[in-house]
Order: sequence, then C-alpha cells, then structure tokens
Amino acid sequence: MRSSKPRAHFLRPNSTVPGRGRPGDRAPQGQGSRGRVRLPGAGAVGVGVLRARKRRPKSARRLRDEQLMPLIEQVHAESGGTYGVRRITRALRRTGVPVARCTVERLMRELGLEGVIRGQRRRTTVPEPSAPRPPDLVDRDFTASRPDQLWVADMTQRR
Repeated sequence: MRSSKPRAHFLRPNSTVPGRGRPGDRAPQGQGSRGRVRLPGAGAVGVGVLRARKRRPKSARRLRDEQLMPLIEQVHAESGGTYGVRRITRALRRTGVPVARCTVERLMRELGLEGVIRGQRRRTTVPEPSAPRPPDLVDRDFTASRPDQLWVADMTQRR
C-alpha cells in the first residue's frame, strides 16, 4: 500500500543526497551516499555490485570473444589491413571458424580495426577559384521587417 505522504517528506532539507539540502552536506567527490560509488556514464552503483562483478566468472560470450580477437587481428594483418567485416567473416569461415558477421563487426570496433574504403568520395560542387564571386548585398543579415523586403537565392550546381 502506498503512503499518502507527499514526496517532499523523503527529500528533507538536511538531506545528504548531492544537489539537495545545504552545500556542506553533499557527499564526497566520487562517492555517493549509503555505500555507493559513482561511475562515469553509469551513475551511482553499489559497492557490493562492483565486488560481485569482480568475483563473477567471465561469460561464455566474453570467453569466445577472447578466442576470436587474435584470429580477427591475424586475418586483418595478413590482408595488409585492407579486409573489412565481410571479408574477415568469410576468411574465418573458410578456415573452419563459425562466426557471425555482427560478432566480427563488434569485435573489430572494439579492437579499433577498419577495412580500406576503395574509391574517392564524389564531389558534387567544385568551385572555380578564379571565378568572380557575387557581392553580398545584405551583409549576411537575412532578417526582414516586412514581407517581400528581402529575397535570397542559392545558386548551387549539382552534377
């Protein structure tokens, strides 16, 4: 059964929760109240949770990842750093290692490996350096106090 007391009852003025109460009552830097530790990007985590995580054995996925990482690095190095996710996946399967493409993608991201991207990006507009530029008649001020006072156009050629 829920209490009918307002929520303000739980956040008293003398609370030690950071950001509540008096500035001198705040918890020390890096630690929250009641045995919690602040982790970047994770918020406050209980100390017992961290201890249990250290004691817990590695998961099957983590063990498999540790087996695959050296194989992925080896195939990537043998290709001269040119193979991407799809080619590394196919090379591993040819050698008899069953692996999913998404697994190789995740591990390559974790290892910081990338394949080579062939070709050049297409440039849609190539400005001519010697061509005259039209004058800026509004001095980059595109505000108008009334309708039909200012007309602006963009002359971009695309091929």
